[in-house]
Amino acid sequence: MKICQKRVNKIAFLDEYINKKIRIAIPYSTELNEKLERIGFTPSFEMGESVLPKKIGPATKKNAEGYEIIHKDRPKEIKISTRLWTRQEWAGRDHTREVTDLVQIPYERYPRTSILPYGVELMITKDQNNQKMITTSEILCDECNLELIKNTINMYLEIFGECHILLPNMNIIQPSQFKKLNWEILPHGQYPWEVRREQVRKFIEKASKGNRATIDFRLETINSFHPDFTAMGLNGFNGYLIFGFTDKDIYILESTVINNATYILEKDWEELSKLTKREILSENLHKARIIHKLSWKNDITELLES
Repeated sequence: MKICQKRVNKIAFLDEYINKKIRIAIPYSTELNEKLERIGFTPSFEMGESVLPKKIGPATKKNAEGYEIIHKDRPKEIKISTRLWTRQEWAGRDHTREVTDLVQIPYERYPRTSILPYGVELMITKDQNNQKMITTSEILCDECNLELIKNTINMYLEIFGECHILLPNMNIIQPSQFKKLNWEILPHGQYPWEVRREQVRKFIEKASKGNRATIDFRLETINSFHPDFTAMGLNGFNGYLIFGFTDKDIYILESTVINNATYILEKDWEELSKLTKREILSENLHKARIIHKLSWKNDITELLES
């Protein structure tokens, strides 16, 4: 089945695929080169390249970042925002001094439920006629996956303007190995924060201006413990950093999301780098969560000095 429109809202057309495995796909042509590079593929478009598409619209955003359900039918709740704050402090004899520390700012908002990103990655494969294809992995078309499939179709329409639904008998040939394009390993070595900051500038600048100082503070704190490596998320993983402390078997996931948490992951880097974003953010991978609150620096220090 070929779909060629701006987006789909109703999914009754999927009834013929219920309880079957399908792929969403589009045949490769050079006319797609600019669109493919825009979402994260390399200019060579090699077999086996796999990418979580960069956010370019509503469907790619939902796939890469998830979304929130805001419950406006419920009373507002008090939330606490923890931020780095610079102020003048009395120092005696008509003198003041500049002090910077973490403060907590209460605010009201409606309760919300966070929904994990679908995390569907696109990959370069080929069919039995040696035609390159841009496909998803196989997805079981059942009640649980209908919204995921709908968003994936809309993601293809958002990126390419069309897509095809393929069944397993259409003989998509997968490469023996995939080349994931979701992480960049920063130069190895113990860099002072002034140097490492320049290497992660794009990461910090993804946050709003009011939050950058707080994010800079968190990253500088973790970097001061000399991680063995630092990996920066690309494309749909943009806004995430992983610090690896291999001798301690500790892998720290940080993001540009303020007032969330720092996640301690239990898998090693080789395994983590192969996971989808949804898998990485799933709670069953988290060894611990360090909440972004006033005690955050002490909690991180206790973890990394133990």
